[in-house]
Amino acid sequence: MNRRKSLIISLIPLVAIPLFPAVTGFYRSYIAPHMPPCVIRLFFGVYCPGCGATHCMYDLAQFRLLSALHNNLIIIAAALLLLLYWLQNLLFVFGKRVKLIPASDSFYLAAVGIALVYTVLRNFFPFLAPV
Repeated sequence: MNRRKSLIISLIPLVAIPLFPAVTGFYRSYIAPHMPPCVIRLFFGVYCPGCGATHCMYDLAQFRLLSALHNNLIIIAAALLLLLYWLQNLLFVFGKRVKLIPASDSFYLAAVGIALVYTVLRNFFPFLAPV
């Protein structure tokens, strides 16, 4: 990746982070009341990988990390991966080539496997279920 693309990627959080609470507030007030319920939860009665993601985002916008972790751990893990990717690009802009995210396929397969196991377990253990 060239430095220009890395610079653009590095500047995205400067715009996105300040807008995040406003966007989630707008979504919660005007869009969420008109959204249908989760189809998987409605028809099968189980939590899908995305169940609790909206509440997780609301909690993140209000800096309630423990509540966000309780609602959907997958979103927090994805946010951490995005943070590492952003830091990697930011360091590249300043001339340091650091690999913060492994490039191996086994890392990504393990991450998907852990997410699948979490998705199954949250349907059996109430403390993993979203609020």
